[in-house]
Amino acid sequence: WLARMIEAGENPRFLFRRMLIAAGEDVGLADPQAIVVVEACAAAFERIGLPEGLYALAQAALYLASTDKSNSVSGFFEAQKFVCSAQRQEVPSHLRDSHRDRSAFGDGIGYRYPHAFAEHWVAQQYLPKELQGEVFWQPSQMGWEGQRRRLLLERRAAQLSATFESTQEHSLLLSVGPEHSQLEPWLQRQLAQEGDRLQQLLKRLWSGVNWQRNDRVLVVARSLLWAIEPLSCVPEGGVSILGGSTNDLSRLSAQLKVLDPLHCPTLMEDGVESIDQLPVDFQFEWVGGRIHSQDLECEKIDQIWIAITKRCNKNTGLRLLVSAPSIGPARALSKILTTEKITTFEKKLLEELIEIEQDFLGSQCSDSVLLEILRGLGWVLNKEEWQEPLTLKINEGLETRWLSEESLYRQKLANGASPEHFNVMKSLLKHCRGKGLPQNLVHKRIIGTLII
Repeated sequence: WLARMIEAGENPRFLFRRMLIAAGEDVGLADPQAIVVVEACAAAFERIGLPEGLYALAQAALYLASTDKSNSVSGFFEAQKFVCSAQRQEVPSHLRDSHRDRSAFGDGIGYRYPHAFAEHWVAQQYLPKELQGEVFWQPSQMGWEGQRRRLLLERRAAQLSATFESTQEHSLLLSVGPEHSQLEPWLQRQLAQEGDRLQQLLKRLWSGVNWQRNDRVLVVARSLLWAIEPLSCVPEGGVSILGGSTNDLSRLSAQLKVLDPLHCPTLMEDGVESIDQLPVDFQFEWVGGRIHSQDLECEKIDQIWIAITKRCNKNTGLRLLVSAPSIGPARALSKILTTEKITTFEKKLLEELIEIEQDFLGSQCSDSVLLEILRGLGWVLNKEEWQEPLTLKINEGLETRWLSEESLYRQKLANGASPEHFNVMKSLLKHCRGKGLPQNLVHKRIIGTLII
């Protein structure tokens, strides 16, 4: 067809124009060199002219005809449609220029420089909050982008799930509050700063595991983040995720949509029932994940781990991460009020609130119940424990997150504390705005091996 068009008198420059378009539209990222080759051939034709320039023309046509094809870059037009139909989306505060409004609005706070992290990448959100979870580009399995497809999709999934994990680190650290547009910039800054911590916890959870390509892994977690490493290490085995509540399963299903279907983990939706329905000879070589307080308080915790253990081989490995705060907001506030002048009445109410807070923390189900269950099932366990000091800057956003009527913190303490207790705490927080509130998380890594 190239020969026919040349014989018919078609202008070679027009043919190169069409081939450049094809290199972008029809070849795309399956072979990023295609557009380079066609452009080089077009430049060579301009220098050579006819008739020898036909060699360059033919080379460009043959290269495009024989290379891998992908039209995934057309995802840009889907994004363009969304931009045209949606209202203006704000740039996340951690991506804004810190030289302009850092002190007043926190611009640039929480930004993580990718080159400071392993592989020069970090699970940081770059989209506006309203667009997080939207997927416009789907890499094909062809050529260059096919070789990188799995890594790109896993990183996309890590970004989505890291945001959820940051909000759930603990209800006392980032308490769930009311939807309020003015609070979103504050929350986004908190999440941006949490991401690198989560990456370190993820690395520590699976450290020391000697993966085999055909291992079968069960991840007990409420987000996809904790399954990212085994997904990349056991391509011939498989990863299953045992989620929690209906909301967790719905969120996990949404996160899984960004992964390659061929390498997507299996989502076990029915707890004990879904484990029991596995094939008779199906056994896990590794079990691990992040255990939340809701998991420890589950009424069926013993039944779940009995069912899991039945599906494990002798010498199956165990890696679990359990985290809890050692102090609550009221006690943390008292630590920075030691040199402040507060009234006797305020001090009395704060001390009462601290006692209520500590009673709540002490009443939460500890990991001792889980450890007892596991040991009774034949797991030999070791436990590593370490503390992580954190500091949250006191501002209006933090006050609202903790002390609004809808906040989880206030709901948890409502049985023992009165509105007067919360009003005093709100007044003291306001008095300490701008200061750093000390927090402390206790992390426990459970390492185990099944011996029977």
